Amino acid sequence: MPLDAVKSDTHEPLQAGVGLPFVFVELKEKAQLDACAPVHDVLREGVKTYPAHPLFALFAYVRDGNSIDACVFATLGGIMKGPATGNASAVLAALLTETLGADLTLNILQGEGMGRPSHITARTKQTSPVPVTISGTAVRTMQGTLLASATGNSAPGPLHPMKVIARPP
Repeated sequence: MPLDAVKSDTHEPLQAGVGLPFVFVELKEKAQLDACAPVHDVLREGVKTYPAHPLFALFAYVRDGNSIDACVFATLGGIMKGPATGNASAVLAALLTETLGADLTLNILQGEGMGRPSHITARTKQTSPVPVTISGTAVRTMQGTLLASATGNSAPGPLHPMKVIARPP
């Protein structure tokens, strides 16, 4: 991706997160976002320069008002593209709220290019710290059962199944 594809009037590319840090890069055009492909050697250099986390996850996006198209890559951790990343969306919403100085409701589309579109809504209030509410829908790709201890801790005891299902829109 050429450097002139980066839009830096809202913010420069930066690393931020709550838990897992992401590198946030705003691009000028959707076609540039669609053409994004991570380069492993460059990502490895990024880890050396900014060693917050060895995964070096990248959140690239295009913003048109409150509508955001996004791609997330964490290829050093084996994730070629992430279809839904609420954690990163929450961080972006807080970043834009602080930068723009306003309450926001962002509509984020992620995973479209991989056939697994996710619709994430991020709502914020301009206070300190910025509260963020995340909601949305994602394409269900799996379901399973989580076994939890009846005692509520790791001590041996009977296990009770808890059904885990990602609900379709």
